[in-house]
This record gives sequence, structure tokens and C-alpha cells, in this order.
Amino acid sequence: MISNVLFYSNVHLGDLHLSRSYIRWFIDNSQDVKFFYAHNQHPNVLCDINIPLILGDLCYRLPRNGDIVTISIDGNDFLALNTWIGAGGLAVGCNFDACHINFTKYFDYLVKNGVKFKFDFLPKMIPRIDFFSSCINKELVDKWFANKKNKRSILIANNRVASNQSTNINMNEYIAKLGLTFPSLDFYLTNQEHTLISLPNVFYIEHITNSQSDFSLNDIAYFSTFCDVIVGRGSGPFSFCEIKDNLDKTWISFTFEHLKSDSFNGLNMFDNNGKYIHTMNTEVLAEILKKEFINHE
Repeated sequence: MISNVLFYSNVHLGDLHLSRSYIRWFIDNSQDVKFFYAHNQHPNVLCDINIPLILGDLCYRLPRNGDIVTISIDGNDFLALNTWIGAGGLAVGCNFDACHINFTKYFDYLVKNGVKFKFDFLPKMIPRIDFFSSCINKELVDKWFANKKNKRSILIANNRVASNQSTNINMNEYIAKLGLTFPSLDFYLTNQEHTLISLPNVFYIEHITNSQSDFSLNDIAYFSTFCDVIVGRGSGPFSFCEIKDNLDKTWISFTFEHLKSDSFNGLNMFDNNGKYIHTMNTEVLAEILKKEFINHE
């Protein structure tokens, strides 16, 4: 009988976020199993999920390309399940389909080996962050937007991209032009990159949240729920905004053409009323803002 299950990842931050709803589902819907997590990212990545972390180098002692592995920790047997998008050699892309394929395999294995679940199938899931968790800084964000009820808000993930999914150009000139062209709209930036832009309608999220944490992506995700348009380049802040709360919004991904199928990690494949645009043409954002917001004022 399997009694200890260790989820693990020794690769990327995004994999932890994309699969977070599956982790919560396994915890909430299984019986007589204790779940743990070992990963190489900040301990607050999944702070809204009640799962003990095993810190240290354990995740690196497990195979990056593995999927279902057994391991002994302090004399206790664990079934280790890799949450990496490419676990077990899976090569269907960096998207929710890959998550579901992997976790369905784990679900079937656990059922076959005697683990009981409340349901007899594993549903496809979108990432969801529990914003009622005390680890999410909401008070200052709520206060800020209480005074912005009639303003349209655009979130731009302006950070450098480490995933080779887009060009790493300085976005300041582009963002400043947007701010000057659309003075009635508010633009919120995820990162204090380069020289700070000084315009009355361009804001840095960190200045608003006054976050002292060295991990702020869950806070940015909460901030994004107040925004009408989300723009990014396939990076961490952009990915963390890919949550159920934002399903019906306007999304623009400035990423390379060959990554089109993964540009929103499959968020656009769920039932939604949103708009999902994949392009390297940055002028598209200005066209949308003028058509959908300015012309309707």
C-alpha cells in the first residue's frame, strides 16, 4: 500500500505553477496518503497549498527525466512523482495538456496500487491560487483598486525572459509610448527593469504592494485579477497570471511563432470569453486599446 507520495521538480518555476491545481486535487481527493513536495524553487511558490516541503538537495537526487520513482527517506518509502512538463520523456509541449497527461498517468498508477480517490477520473484543470491564503498580500492591492474603479488597467510583464521564448529587448521606450498615447489608461509593470518610467499612468506593482518578500509572483497573480489586459513574453510573471480568475480577459503573448501552441499554456483551450493573441507585432496592443477602450469612452 502506498502511504507516502513525494511530488518533485528540479527544473523550472513555471512547472510548479502550471501543475498546482493537480497537486491540490490529489491532496483534497485521496484517502490515507501523505503528500510531500521537493523542488528547487522558492519555498513560497505553492504557499497557498497545504503540503510539507522537503528542502535541501533531495530534488536533485531524483532523475530529471523520470516520472514514477521509488525512494527511501530516513527509512521511509516514498513514491516520487515528477511534476516537470517533460517527465518520462513526454514531448507534447509546455502546456496544460502535458500536465494532464502526466498527472493522469500518476492517478492511474496510484489507483492500480490501492490508493482510493473520491472520484474515478482526473479532470483537466486550470491553475488556481487560493487568494484567501494568509501568504498572499492583498490589503494594499484592494485599497489601491478601490480608488481606481473606473480606470482600465493593463498589466505588462516587462521582465527579462530566461526561457528563450522571445527577444530580450528593453521595453521602456515601448511602454512609455503607450502611456503617452493612452493617458486615460493605467499601465502596471511587473518588474523595475532599467531606468524607471516616470509617467502619471505607468506604475510598478512592487511600489503598490510594498512587498518585502523575495518571492512576489503569487502577489502579482492576485494583482492581475484587477486588470483588463495581460501582456507578456512567456516568462514567470506572465505564467503566474495564467489562472482561472483571468480566463475571460484579453491576453497578448509576444513570443516566437513556433511557440504559438504553448503561448498561453492552453488557457485559451478551456471554455472562455477571452481574447488570446499570439504575435511578435507589438503594435497589436495599441490597436486593441484604441478599438476596445478608447473608442468606447
